[in-house]
Amino acid sequence: MASVNPFKLPSSPAMVEALMSKQTKSGKRDMASKKETQRKNFKRLLMEETQDASLLKKIQARGIDEIALERKGPVDGQFGKESLRDFIAKKREMFLVQYALGVKREEMRKLEEMAQSEEEKLMDDEKALEEDAAKFDAFLKENDKNSVEAIKRAEVETKAKLEKIQEIKKLNVQIMSIRSEMSKNEDQLKDLQRYKQFLDQLTPKDFSGDSKTKSPKNTDGSISAGGEAADEAVDDSTQLEEDEAPLYFETPQQLLDIFAELEENNLALIQNCQETEETLEDLKRKISETEGRMEDETQSLKQQIRLLEESIEKEEEKARVLEERSKMFSIGGVGGESQDKILDELNHKVKEVYKKCVGDGDSNLGTLQMLTNIENKLEYLFETIEMMPPDKVEQAEKIKEKERRQRLREEKMEAQRALQEERVQKALERAQAPVQKKTAKQVMFRSAPPQRKKKRELQTKKQEEEDEEYFWS
Repeated sequence: MASVNPFKLPSSPAMVEALMSKQTKSGKRDMASKKETQRKNFKRLLMEETQDASLLKKIQARGIDEIALERKGPVDGQFGKESLRDFIAKKREMFLVQYALGVKREEMRKLEEMAQSEEEKLMDDEKALEEDAAKFDAFLKENDKNSVEAIKRAEVETKAKLEKIQEIKKLNVQIMSIRSEMSKNEDQLKDLQRYKQFLDQLTPKDFSGDSKTKSPKNTDGSISAGGEAADEAVDDSTQLEEDEAPLYFETPQQLLDIFAELEENNLALIQNCQETEETLEDLKRKISETEGRMEDETQSLKQQIRLLEESIEKEEEKARVLEERSKMFSIGGVGGESQDKILDELNHKVKEVYKKCVGDGDSNLGTLQMLTNIENKLEYLFETIEMMPPDKVEQAEKIKEKERRQRLREEKMEAQRALQEERVQKALERAQAPVQKKTAKQVMFRSAPPQRKKKRELQTKKQEEEDEEYFWS
């Protein structure tokens, strides 16, 4: 085992553990001493209480003098001889015992008085409880009596209530029957009023009578629900019967004659209406035929105009391409640098088309490879178009054709504007340039020999121009 250096300070955990163990030991020792002291004091108190109790019993049994003689005992073989200190202690003990006896007697007297007062209170409480019980019994009897009377009154009231309910039911049944009868009478009255109104409408205007002046002002509002409304309706009906004026129609035959006359008039009107409808249908049919014919003519004229415009645009485009080619080949052919420039421009245009069609503009592909990819893309698009609905394809073709024409028209206008500006610029330059007099004959280029092209070459050239226009426009 390694020896510990006594001159070296221990580490913090070791020091803390040592202090904690020391405090624990001291705390345990203090607790043990406290418990021992408490135990001794408790034993002493028990002994004193035991001695006092035994002394009290002896005093009560034999008296104070006998106990004093017993406790004093013989001293050095002589009775009554004791030291002054023992005598004082004995006297002190006697005084304490007498004082304790007096205190206990006083406590006993107080306890007896308290018990007597408590007994008196208990007797008073018993009397009050008996009185309360008697009052409660009387209250219960009165309550039972009142309950019996209330039950009797409730039975009487319930019987009266049932009688009233039966009476109310009977009255409700009577009211319902009266209301149903009133509703029937109201329906009959409405029918009769409607018939009267109809007869008034059929009455000739030249009929003079007092029916219009004596007619009721408000027939619909005279009928309402309830007994008062029924009385008012009866009064109104009696008043109407009294004030009723003679009608134009006295016999049903008059009404039948008017019906026959109206029927003849209606038949004539129906016949006229049918003839008018037939005439209107003929006019509508003629108008629709004329509109259809005019629409067909308009469409054919528009188609012809469109074809003429397309042919004019194609011819103008061909003229522009031929003009550019003539400019390019007008000065003794094309050199190597110009060919490289044309190839670069062609490659640039192919790359632009490749970006727009394929979308992969960053790949370093050759011109032929890009054209091959463009052709594959076009074939795929053609196959997709064939699988699409024809109406949608036709609509999309119309939209694209319209956009292409618009673009060609704008390019044509831009070219015309640029050409016009160039012409104006040249005219300004010619106007500002000094006048040079011609001193010799103007040099003329050799005229080209007449070209004899076959029909097949023309078709091939036309196909190439259409392809070029389709791919480069």
